[in-house]
Amino acid sequence: HEGLEGAKSVAGTAITAENIRMVSWPATSVPAGAFQSTKALLGADVRVALRPIEAGEPILPGKITGPGG
Repeated sequence: HEGLEGAKSVAGTAITAENIRMVSWPATSVPAGAFQSTKALLGADVRVALRPIEAGEPILPGKITGPGG
């Protein structure tokens, strides 16, 4: 399974194509709710980190704002 992981980001950082990447994880290792496509995460509206995101950490909805930040 593929999922998105973040680069080290602090709260308030905009989520962009430059600070995320697709990675392959074993199916049993993908956390429930983790974003699994850039299209689902990066739309016309910006999303912002609500809390720090560590490098390699799966991007979960509770760590970022909804569309429009």
